[in-house]
Amino acid sequence: MRWEFRAAAFAAVVGCGPVVAQYELPISRPGATRPVEDARPVYKYELKPEHGEYVVYVKSYMGKEEGSGRQAKELAEGLAEYIRSECRLYAYVHERGWLLRQERAKEMEAAIAATRKYYESQGETEEQIANRLRKIRMARVPDEYVVFVAPGKGSLKNMDEAIEFAKYVHKLPAPPAEFCDSVVVGSVQDVAKQHGEPKNPFLTAMAGRNLTLPKKEVTAERPKVDEFLERLNAGQPYSLIHNTKKPITLVVQTYGSKFGMGRVVKPGEPTTTTGKADGEMLERAAHQAISVAEVLRTMKYDAYVLHTRFESFVCVGEYDSKDDAKLLANAKALAGLPLKNEKTGQIIETFMEKPLPALIPRRQ
Repeated sequence: MRWEFRAAAFAAVVGCGPVVAQYELPISRPGATRPVEDARPVYKYELKPEHGEYVVYVKSYMGKEEGSGRQAKELAEGLAEYIRSECRLYAYVHERGWLLRQERAKEMEAAIAATRKYYESQGETEEQIANRLRKIRMARVPDEYVVFVAPGKGSLKNMDEAIEFAKYVHKLPAPPAEFCDSVVVGSVQDVAKQHGEPKNPFLTAMAGRNLTLPKKEVTAERPKVDEFLERLNAGQPYSLIHNTKKPITLVVQTYGSKFGMGRVVKPGEPTTTTGKADGEMLERAAHQAISVAEVLRTMKYDAYVLHTRFESFVCVGEYDSKDDAKLLANAKALAGLPLKNEKTGQIIETFMEKPLPALIPRRQ
């Protein structure tokens, strides 16, 4: 859990947004990375931005794999039609799988670019790099049709209204069994003997935001560079706060974390140290961070260092946002990457398993 605690430390010290768009992608079958025709799906009752900012989720139907969602589509359209005709409510359908596959394609491109860049810097031949690229796998994303409901077109103005409407949906009688999941109650032997009772999807309806609208940017407050932090990093060759202009960086390793998970200090917070040992520890951490940054720069990465009261952070690059394609590529390439001694081959450092996007401290 060391990397998690380090990520939490940087978040508190300099501020950060959520880790990379960056949902994790499990390894899939070899064929999953081959380009295939993936036309945008066409279906009835499509959810659109003009249907309002808030809607209520009712049910999701998923195919087994890409392009196998015909039954899922028919079930979603059927439930939407039932809600419209029998419940006299507005119902919409939204297919999420295709959109997620478009994101997956961008991540694949970024992963290939980052892998190629790293192994070219290691002097590998084109054939060796091509063999590595063939091993890159991305997740399978099946078709998924989701049904939403609202009392009228654009009638839910805020989350509170959506939550109240969801309570109304909870009281609706169950739709036909074909639109419900089966729930089996009893022992293992009983399960083998019965199909189960249908589960009313209206009982679990949830309020939420219209998925077709642009995501709302939640901006964290930019950490301020206080006088102490300014002095601590002044004159450093790879200073993060003096040598960058963009708002976001990528943390790949930290050194010094003295207080563990129970104690994180923010810039400007009054602190005390216990003596000479603290200074020695911080000095060693600072030298180690600078050494790692120098190695990263020989690997053609723009590496920076941020020294704080209790830690030194090694960072890579500066970016306009946490969703920057280059940031995502670097995060994937450096995740858990070992650094080796060129002479002995011994591993001298391993980067964080999940590099952390973070706001760069600035004077305000």
